[in-house]
Amino acid sequence: MGADTTSACLSMLKIMDGRSSVGWTQSEPDDADVLFVAHDGGANRKHWENGDKPCVVVYHNTEARPAARYTLPHPFRVMQLIGVLEDISSALGDTASATRAKAPADKPQDETFGHSLKNLLEAPANDDSLYRSRGAQGHLYVAPASGCYYIDPGLHQQLRSKDLSLSALEEVNDPISNQLARRPIFELAWFTAQHAHEALAPWLAPAGQFKLKRWPNFGTVRSDRVYLSLCALLTRQACGREQLLEHAQCNAGQLDRFLSACSMSNLLISDSNAPAPAPQVTNVNENGRFGSLIRGLRSRLGLSS
Repeated sequence: MGADTTSACLSMLKIMDGRSSVGWTQSEPDDADVLFVAHDGGANRKHWENGDKPCVVVYHNTEARPAARYTLPHPFRVMQLIGVLEDISSALGDTASATRAKAPADKPQDETFGHSLKNLLEAPANDDSLYRSRGAQGHLYVAPASGCYYIDPGLHQQLRSKDLSLSALEEVNDPISNQLARRPIFELAWFTAQHAHEALAPWLAPAGQFKLKRWPNFGTVRSDRVYLSLCALLTRQACGREQLLEHAQCNAGQLDRFLSACSMSNLLISDSNAPAPAPQVTNVNENGRFGSLIRGLRSRLGLSS
């Protein structure tokens, strides 16, 4: 990369200290977990992209977005850098995904489109295969390595408004028609989960705690007052469903669809453990020594008995 781009990255790494869920430092390419390459890097860029490490392709914001899984426009803001590194951190930290074999071509008969999409999004990041789903209204293609999917414009309008009857994704070698629109895979994940689940997605625990890694891209998906309110709270702290329902003043179905969409889009951090029980209060009258200790502390602090 150019000297100005490198300098900007290093400066922002210092700003990010403590703001990201993972600490990041500069290292040599052979020792690095993540690589940054220039869009115009030519053969050198291809060499690193063909390796087994995640590559962030940096391109000038006046250029078209490269067909790569991770991209960063230059000049960029610190939150954009945090966002792409959080995505990579999730992929690297998912040990189950790291050992997961590629999904077999023969799908179980009861596997839905949503389940197959979730499995595909959790698969290793270097999967450069193409996958297709069929439906009565048409079909779509998913290219995980490019972070995009291809869909007929008419079918795209239906996807944004209702749950579509689509088959499970299967690997294909079809050419992509020029008539299909290229869209970000985040959008497909969001609307698939939002329309498919009236209740909380089955992989999320109702008694868990939830937190957002960052705001969803509301330039791509619809937003409303409830979603904006939930995002503002969940980007600051982890919350349970009851707290979120009270905060947003919405119904349970609307909240659950939001959490499901965030989870499918890899924006949600969820803790399946139930909150710890409240500590039991000891009756000081039943324990003389403990009661004397409390009364002594209250006296020293100038509090009434």
